[in-house]
Amino acid sequence: MTNVQMLDAAFRAMETCRDRNGISKWVNHWEEQIHSIMETAPSGSGINNGTILLQDECRDQRLVFRLGYHHMDDGGYYVGWSWHNVVVKPEFNGLNIRVTGKNVRDIKEHLHEMMYNWLTYDILI
Repeated sequence: MTNVQMLDAAFRAMETCRDRNGISKWVNHWEEQIHSIMETAPSGSGINNGTILLQDECRDQRLVFRLGYHHMDDGGYYVGWSWHNVVVKPEFNGLNIRVTGKNVRDIKEHLHEMMYNWLTYDILI
């Protein structure tokens, strides 16, 4: 299974437990699974605050992530941040990934590629 498949399954299972007033140990179990997967999300190399899953904005067949990118100039000095949401939806041919926010120095294409590579990485179970 890929990271996106595992996240989607864990998120839906957690929400089902909450909707049915499930046993809190199962809600906690799924929260821990999500946390474990998110520990492998893109971090560093400009994404210096890591990537977080915005659970309140996720729905069935839609995951939303938040990350900030710390930009550098040509001299290697940090010059500011841009903030982005990454909205992921399944499609017949894979994933529809939309990166929001300012496209400073064409960063959205880079973030799209990084997220795609992480989301489609196969987890060995």
